[in-house]
Amino acid sequence: MKFCTPALVLGIGMIGACRSTESTPKLPESKVIASAGRPINPDVSPDGKRIAWAAVAGSKFVIFTANPDGSNAAKLTDGAFDFGPVWSPDGKFIAYTGANDDVFVVASDGGAPRQLTSTPARDVVREWLPDGSGVVFYRSGAGAVRTFVARLDGSPPTPLVPAAEGDQWVTVSPDGKLAAFDLHHGSASTIWVQSLAGGPARQLTTEGLENALPTNNMWSPDSKRVLFTSRRTGTWDIWVANVETGQLTQITSDLRNDIQHRWSPDGRWVAFSSDRGGQTDVWIAPSTGGPAIHVTNDPDIESWIRWSRDGQTLFFQTQHAAAGLDLLSLETGTRRNLLSWPSYSMYGVDLSPDGRTAVFTSNRSGNPDIWTVPAAGGEPVPLVTGPGNDGLPRYSPDGKWIVFQSNRSGSEDIWLQSASGGEPVQLTKRSSQESDPVWSADGSMIVFLSNFENSAESQLDVWVVDAKGGTPRRLSKLAGAARATVWAPDGKHVYFAAAEASGSERLYRVAPNGTNPVVVEQSPSGRYFGLDLSPDGKEIAYGISAGGEWAYIQVIPAAGGKPQLVSTDTTGLWQFDPRWLPDGSGLIVTSADIVLTNNELWSVSWPQRIWKRLTNSKDIDEYSSAIFPNGKEIILQTGKAVGQIRSVSVSALIGAK
Repeated sequence: MKFCTPALVLGIGMIGACRSTESTPKLPESKVIASAGRPINPDVSPDGKRIAWAAVAGSKFVIFTANPDGSNAAKLTDGAFDFGPVWSPDGKFIAYTGANDDVFVVASDGGAPRQLTSTPARDVVREWLPDGSGVVFYRSGAGAVRTFVARLDGSPPTPLVPAAEGDQWVTVSPDGKLAAFDLHHGSASTIWVQSLAGGPARQLTTEGLENALPTNNMWSPDSKRVLFTSRRTGTWDIWVANVETGQLTQITSDLRNDIQHRWSPDGRWVAFSSDRGGQTDVWIAPSTGGPAIHVTNDPDIESWIRWSRDGQTLFFQTQHAAAGLDLLSLETGTRRNLLSWPSYSMYGVDLSPDGRTAVFTSNRSGNPDIWTVPAAGGEPVPLVTGPGNDGLPRYSPDGKWIVFQSNRSGSEDIWLQSASGGEPVQLTKRSSQESDPVWSADGSMIVFLSNFENSAESQLDVWVVDAKGGTPRRLSKLAGAARATVWAPDGKHVYFAAAEASGSERLYRVAPNGTNPVVVEQSPSGRYFGLDLSPDGKEIAYGISAGGEWAYIQVIPAAGGKPQLVSTDTTGLWQFDPRWLPDGSGLIVTSADIVLTNNELWSVSWPQRIWKRLTNSKDIDEYSSAIFPNGKEIILQTGKAVGQIRSVSVSALIGAK
């Protein structure tokens, strides 16, 4: 299967920011519409009489509909993982992304779903054609991102517009005559419009700094203007382009990030999500420009905003997060809290080679910075700070350096920081995206992912650079994106997962001085979730979603061969991110429980396959972050994420019609 990890749905995260000085009137009180099963992705029917969302029910993630106040809720689908419901223009159907990341439609009053696509690639529903004859969706995992239409008549999906060089995210104007898209070509992203009747595309922006989230409700209701986000001022702001004249107008101008814009039905207002004020809230602003108005003010993360059809109410999803770090003894089960930060995120944890210090990323200071905390307990200390986003810190094998990724220079690059402090050192200096750095076992090299020299932003290849600096060397050139890199203990190979042109994924290995990756295994369909090489370098453990409706753990010889199943029962579970114990005697596995809607940790002996539950905390998510060198303790990341669908009236803020 190819759908996104439930850990991303069940997990936690928060965007921080500096406190805004804008004044607002008394804010309206929001109402809970749905809270069971961590609901996400609300959408409002064309007549405004029903809403839809996705949530856990039983052992599955399914689509619900209800009245706008949450009453009369009904389960509409029964797939393993259904999400992203979108109502058809006439309200008779709902399109959604279902199992295997394919496109489905179902009658809004119930019935058997119809599957419109079936490929190894990942198809995610975007919208309906204005006449309701088909569903627009994005296809990824098979080279560059493309936009297709799946017709209700059952004909094969077709491209919405001619392909351009790069990732192409397209959306259709309400009158059905034009398409707008943002094109991610290499490291540049620009906004374009094109007639659906044919003819060349016309470029609206040239800065190459557009769209934090592709094509999020671009078209105005009258089909005359296009919304987009741009970081041309240093942070993400919302802009609007007049399609006919090309005139650009800046809608928001705060020092923090404004994203996820949504037109009001009359085109007078734009609702958006912003991290101004130190938290992610809902805001609205006039579509012609003017002061933004605060709508919600709480530590919850608000996103996925939708307007009611009369333009007087906003629906959105919320997530309340609280993060922490715990130490867990694998011998006694004793657990000790190391750090607890309510209302902040904490992720990307690594442990120093001597086991004395943990390093992690948190937004506690307003944006993602890198912190350290003694493993024996004590006060956390910021190590890498700045206006950009810093993340994925990893200790060097000798513990003297920390490698991390950061956009502090304007683009995502690889940086080094002395573990004892000081100024960070930039290791890569390119306008492309460099991310996911991993040290070689001897600390002499760092492998990372980059879209340098690739036409599409999503096409990431494997590169390596000397830890002392120098020109990076390319190790792969593949059709799809590479990810999940891991070094062999002897430093002779790098292992990674990558998609091929069909969308199916493969495991590869490549020498650090080579350019021709060798296939270790090909997934029949689906996706790999986490790779780890055994301490002796002879076996690879990984999570995989192929061949069933849940993800499970397998082990395969590093030289290639037949994989062996480690999991015994994965019904309602999504097992991923296996980590080998230092002596190779077993694995620590994170398991997302769809029924309990949380993540737990397990250990499993290898090759005996004896499973043991390590945590059992209701409503608390737990992830394996780092294993101590002695193999007797682990640091686990904890988080409480409570999701809801809420609504809030904005009539008092914008004036009732």
